[in-house]
Amino acid sequence: MWSEQEYWLKAQLYIRRAQSAEGEDGLYAYWMALALEFIARAALSKVNPVLNADSTQVQNIYFALGLANVGNPKTVPLHTAFKRCVVVVDGFEEAHRSFCDFLGVQRNEELHTGSLPFENLKLQDWLQDYYEVLEGV
Repeated sequence: MWSEQEYWLKAQLYIRRAQSAEGEDGLYAYWMALALEFIARAALSKVNPVLNADSTQVQNIYFALGLANVGNPKTVPLHTAFKRCVVVVDGFEEAHRSFCDFLGVQRNEELHTGSLPFENLKLQDWLQDYYEVLEGV
């Protein structure tokens, strides 16, 4: 469930969904932002799946280590995953984390409010930074 391969396959699916959207369409940015979470989590799992575990409950760590079957294991919040990438992923820098946090805020606003932040997000304002992040992971 938290394997590098599963996260990577999910990210690829979301990127394909993004590619099927029109270039400036908010759906493109939306799906790319969602994919970024799974790319980061795949990078963490490549080091060790426990890096995705929410350490506030020890059963999440046990699950990530394969020691216990937890019914509903919890991962760390997205911003924590990005912080952990800075520490454990060579090439992922603080500037990358800052950009990822920006897209994460847009994602949360899209999912949890009535606003549509991706509708006004122009490709030239984020796509180059996105690809720089991908080079870092």
